Amino acid sequence: DNRGGGRGGGRGRGGSRGDDLDTEQSVVELLMTPDMFEKTNTIDLNPVDNTIIPDCGNQFGSFGDLMPISSNYFRITALPNCMIHQYLVEFSPNIESFRLRQGILCGQKQIVKSVFAFDGATLYLPYKIDDTSVVTRTTQGTDITMTVKYTSSVAPGSPTATVVLNIVFRKVMKLLDMKQIKRHHFLPKEAKTIANLGLEVWPGIAGSLNFFSNFPLYCVDVAHHVMRCENVYELIKKNLDNSNTPNRECIERAVNGNIVLTRYNNRTYRIDQIDWSKTPKTTFDLKDGKKVSYIEYYKQHYNIIIDDEDQPLLVSIMKERRVKHEEKQADQKGELRPPSENIVHLIPELSFLTGITEDMRSNFHAMKEISKFTRLGPTARCNGI
Repeated sequence: DNRGGGRGGGRGRGGSRGDDLDTEQSVVELLMTPDMFEKTNTIDLNPVDNTIIPDCGNQFGSFGDLMPISSNYFRITALPNCMIHQYLVEFSPNIESFRLRQGILCGQKQIVKSVFAFDGATLYLPYKIDDTSVVTRTTQGTDITMTVKYTSSVAPGSPTATVVLNIVFRKVMKLLDMKQIKRHHFLPKEAKTIANLGLEVWPGIAGSLNFFSNFPLYCVDVAHHVMRCENVYELIKKNLDNSNTPNRECIERAVNGNIVLTRYNNRTYRIDQIDWSKTPKTTFDLKDGKKVSYIEYYKQHYNIIIDDEDQPLLVSIMKERRVKHEEKQADQKGELRPPSENIVHLIPELSFLTGITEDMRSNFHAMKEISKFTRLGPTARCNGI
């Protein structure tokens, strides 16, 4: 029977032939080797298909032609009888930079070998280690104490196992030079430029991983992100009057309500207003009570030098749900952020406009040009995956 596609492939478009799923080499297998796993006899990974009714008789038709179909679900061939161990990693004094945290952890070869998953606060290992505490010195001469504490073990098929696999996939996407925006990953170096519209179309993928009948399946579909080639600062400079003074009303009309992308952290924000009374020289309080200017903050934490120190700041009023989510992420990664509030100030020259304008939407020829990259047929979508 050549009717491939696997379970759950109803909404799938493109992808691998169903009869190739069992032989598809797993990304996890490429990163993990069998000798790295602790063996146990308490875990059964044999699939139990609860979607098929027992004793339902022959499920295949008696006449007609076999039709091969494709699915965009890829099976992750997990290694049998493996247990993943979860550890809490703490740093003293606290470190905001995820790269520095990961660099310190990777330098401890007695803790992490060739296989691990780390999100900034939680470490996952396929082998068990004792609780430990080590002291290391940064290039600035600061002594950092890193403490690793065992918290629990993760069984295959559990919700936490999905979290671990998603961390592994994000690591793979990063190795492929893909940038994460919200939940999708895009490839800026493969961007298609629409010069006459001042746009870039970033190709990417939308993926989700879930367990079906005790087996992890990764659903993949193509995605696109439309970026404008100008940042908000350039838009402000375009709207200067004869005395080199910003036309505030015109600028606010063009900026307010737009979604911008900050490339230093690949996050998107909705601009609600412009605060003309504040500049990058304005100071704010970190959670530890220390005052710092935006110029100093971006230099210390992102190694970014702000060119125009007199530009106004953008204001994004965040929803309470997102505030709590970002606070949780900051706490997990040990970031020193401003006190809990739902207002975020952004630097115009670091905020890039996304999406298309209303003028473009009403322009038939512009939308036709954009659709050449974003509206793909079945064959092109399959090849894209």
